[in-house]
Amino acid sequence: MKTFSKILLLGLLCGVLAAGGLFAYRYFFGERHENNEVTVIPTQEGTPIQGTVVTTGKADTEKEDIPTTRTDVSQVSKNIMPAIVTIQVKGYQSYYDFFGRQFKEETAGSATGIIVAQNGTDLLIATNYHVIDGAETVEVTFADGTTAGAEVKAAEAADDLAVITVSAKALSNDTLSSIRLATLGNSDDLTVGEMVIAIGNALGYGQSVTVGHVSALNREIELSEGESMTLIQVDAAINPGNSGGALVNARGEVVGINNAKIASDKVEGVGFAIPISTAIPIIEELMNRQILKESERAYLGIVGQTISSESASAYNMPRGIYVKEVKEGSPAETAGIRAGHVITKINGRRVMSQEEFEKVLSYTRGNTEGTVTVMVLEKGSYVEYTYTINFGSQGNK
Repeated sequence: MKTFSKILLLGLLCGVLAAGGLFAYRYFFGERHENNEVTVIPTQEGTPIQGTVVTTGKADTEKEDIPTTRTDVSQVSKNIMPAIVTIQVKGYQSYYDFFGRQFKEETAGSATGIIVAQNGTDLLIATNYHVIDGAETVEVTFADGTTAGAEVKAAEAADDLAVITVSAKALSNDTLSSIRLATLGNSDDLTVGEMVIAIGNALGYGQSVTVGHVSALNREIELSEGESMTLIQVDAAINPGNSGGALVNARGEVVGINNAKIASDKVEGVGFAIPISTAIPIIEELMNRQILKESERAYLGIVGQTISSESASAYNMPRGIYVKEVKEGSPAETAGIRAGHVITKINGRRVMSQEEFEKVLSYTRGNTEGTVTVMVLEKGSYVEYTYTINFGSQGNK
């Protein structure tokens, strides 16, 4: 009888351990929580990575063991670190000597990215546009120290956001089991004085953590002449290399993407981040953006010229594309665009140069409806108008 009791007790114990092991396996290696708020990357070889869209739900404090006391920064950092990567970029800068000979000098930089989604074959990583601008090669280092080459999927200069991709096939099961998707929060819920944590590859030395508070919200910051962004201001240290990294709240949710600091010996503790609620729709658009064949691209029917910052300042004009000519019967003419107008946006995407203008058209499908925003000179000052337009197609212009 005693032997039977021991066998029964042993069987029950094995059952509990097996159930616990199954729960842990599903929790850590690829099954979503029931509330679909946190997605974890699986380890099974050949299994597609879970989740196809950006995760925007709240973190589950019970299952993730994220503290609600807002004091244990170490646990929050531990939970988010597997979703943070370091980024190394290399490029070349051309210069000319006294005799007019051209030379190229290699440039390099380091920054940070956030694993936000995957599409079944690739990991999609969000970072800043200025991180990858001009880069010829991009390399990513994951939380376990593994490195892999990355490709730029799409980028948007005006929003200082970019998405890069890494093939899941290039990563081992061990690496896939050590990384995860970030949980994205809602920056609209932030309050001044709330504690935040900045995580990133500060100074290129590897991932580090700084802690501070939200100093101000909706700060309009001019990053360069004629270009500004509405950002979160924080007093957590934001240093070179932090660009593209995560600004995290006490629940472990990403509420911002670090992108700027004021570099001055007169300023201390002033850093900025792109609000995640602003970034999410842009990131989703970048993840799904496709460069179209030339024949499929949108057609306006204008002859334009870039208004440089120098010209804008000299002639008191807005930055954008000055419309020199509108072709008769073109979609632009039908929409109401005229010579002398200044085009500043296409479908809400800011265009500051002819290059940006062509780039937006390269992923805008022809024969679709959209919008064109222009500045029109009226009584000595420029007034903004947005026209609805039926884009033509480059294939039958």
